[in-house]
Amino acid sequence: MTKKGPIYRWRFALLQRYRNKTLPTLVILLGDLLLYAVAFSIGEIFYIWGGNGLVWSELYSKLLLTLMLTTLSFIAIGTHRTILRHFGINDIGKLLLSVALPAIVLYILRIVALSYPFIDLALLPGFTEITLTYALLFLFMVLYRLASQQIYNDLFRRHGIEQHVLIYGAGAAGIIACNALKQDLRQDYIIDAYIDDDKSKYGQKINGIRVCSADEALNERYVAEHRVQTLIIAMPTVKTDKRQAIIGRGLDLGLTVKSVPHINTWINHTFQSNQIESIKIEDLLEREVIHVNESSMRESIANKVVLVTGAAGSIGSEICRQLTGLNPRQIVMLDIAESAIYDLQYELRNSEPYKAMADRMVFLIADVRDRQRLAEDGILIAIVGLEPETGLLVSGPDIVTRGFVYVKESDEMLEEAKGIAFDVVESCLDKNAGDWNRLKSAIKEALGEYVWKKTKRRPMILPIITEAAI
Repeated sequence: MTKKGPIYRWRFALLQRYRNKTLPTLVILLGDLLLYAVAFSIGEIFYIWGGNGLVWSELYSKLLLTLMLTTLSFIAIGTHRTILRHFGINDIGKLLLSVALPAIVLYILRIVALSYPFIDLALLPGFTEITLTYALLFLFMVLYRLASQQIYNDLFRRHGIEQHVLIYGAGAAGIIACNALKQDLRQDYIIDAYIDDDKSKYGQKINGIRVCSADEALNERYVAEHRVQTLIIAMPTVKTDKRQAIIGRGLDLGLTVKSVPHINTWINHTFQSNQIESIKIEDLLEREVIHVNESSMRESIANKVVLVTGAAGSIGSEICRQLTGLNPRQIVMLDIAESAIYDLQYELRNSEPYKAMADRMVFLIADVRDRQRLAEDGILIAIVGLEPETGLLVSGPDIVTRGFVYVKESDEMLEEAKGIAFDVVESCLDKNAGDWNRLKSAIKEALGEYVWKKTKRRPMILPIITEAAI
């Protein structure tokens, strides 16, 4: 392991100690007043350079009056009651108001002094001095906050792997989302571009980030060149069909698609990066969400053998997870993808709460490329549970069919099939034929012959032997 230098250790100690701290309001207020002193000094220097003499008593009087008015304005507006690292557009408005108020009061006093000689004009700053001083003060206060924000981000940001992002929407929501991502200390976000449907914005830049069309950015070449990983939809009021089209386009490119929620859901009307939502399956539906009657579903599944084909896919695997909570007697999970079905098997047998059902799970790899046969004749699965040490028949045989016969109309036939499978198992066990492969072959041959005689059809027959405790 590489030994870290003193600068790294100093920065890490600083990070641990001050990362979640904020500057006291008194420190921020004193900083703003110091900026006022600098702006006042610059204003007076220009006043003197304009051919006016320096009278210290007049200078002190101007400083005392303007300092008092500025301090009162800062306290009344509350410019010091803010978190500098979250400085935003709303704060700029407060700063502008805080410098405008004392300037307006001084303008009024100056105008009154011109009309009523009992006020000494020499004790009041001139119009040029007022304008220059408070314009500089506003500029300094904005720069002070922006610099504090940048320094904080540079010092305390966790510099990890960069995540390249495209933001769909170059309006207010997109800009707010961009600023929130830049202030996120947990991740280094790189905003590669804004995407917008307004052609008048193409080629322009917002805070140094280019605006382009969807055709230019949402393609394999652009995504590969810029290493784009995430697409954020920053159009909270976009129509559903347009939103679905954008989501589909992003998913087709392998991007993680997220969205900025409506402003009504923002906490205290303030947006932060952790409020960006992942796309939910409901966003892709072209209909209202269907709510399933769980009690009815549980009744139909409980103590039944359930077959799930395509079990390793995204939908099939979720169905299997949901089935584990409905108390089936057995779940048969079938898929052609060996690696995917293995991953599902490992997850369900080793993760809570699914592993409690591990002894009722059967994972099966089957090739169903003969689609014509499967479509015409269906599939028949015979499930047998044997005690592993003694080889005794513990459960079954159970018969599960799909696309083969209508169960309600063929109860008698399925019961006969169970009996045939039972006789085959008993016969093999009586002959001490404990080889499970031979047992499967015998079941398959006997059921195949029986079904052909009864229906003149040849369904795919899959015997499954599971270990079961007595």
